[in-house]
Amino acid sequence: MPTINFLTAKRKDKAKRNKGLLAVRIAAVSYMVVIGLLSVSAFYFSNRVSLDSAKTNEDSFLKTLAPLRSHEAKLLIIKNRIADISEILKRREDVAGKERAKKANYEKIITSFNEKIPQGISLNTLNVDESKVILNLSSDSLSLMEDLINGLTFLGQDGIISSLLLDSLSLSQDKSTYSILLTATL
Repeated sequence: MPTINFLTAKRKDKAKRNKGLLAVRIAAVSYMVVIGLLSVSAFYFSNRVSLDSAKTNEDSFLKTLAPLRSHEAKLLIIKNRIADISEILKRREDVAGKERAKKANYEKIITSFNEKIPQGISLNTLNVDESKVILNLSSDSLSLMEDLINGLTFLGQDGIISSLLLDSLSLSQDKSTYSILLTATL
């Protein structure tokens, strides 16, 4: 009976399989290398062409903008001048508003003092400035002067004045009138 050697057949089979796997592996690696080289070269050429065209487009665009630079500078100067003028006008409005407020405040002060002057007292002079009011008044009666001073003390309670000073009180013998000089601090 003939004998069969199983080991030799396995080796021949295994060697064939190894040769086939080696060929497949070499082919796969070579395909990967070729595809990688093609990708890198395609990327390089596409970027090279697009960068050059972008550079030429940029240069042509800058050449078309060059004449507009002088207009841009003029517009920038005009814009700065308009901003400065707007700021000046705003300051003027602020100053005018403060002046109107001062005027309204003076009118309020004068009205408050006039309301407190009783009938029978004549107002000779009224001076109003930022910090004080000076009143020069005359009357035939001291009781009216007392009513005036009492009325003006209410202005202190209302917060319109902070102090009221009697500077002078005099009697005119020939006219028989009393004169009073008051200073109210605002």
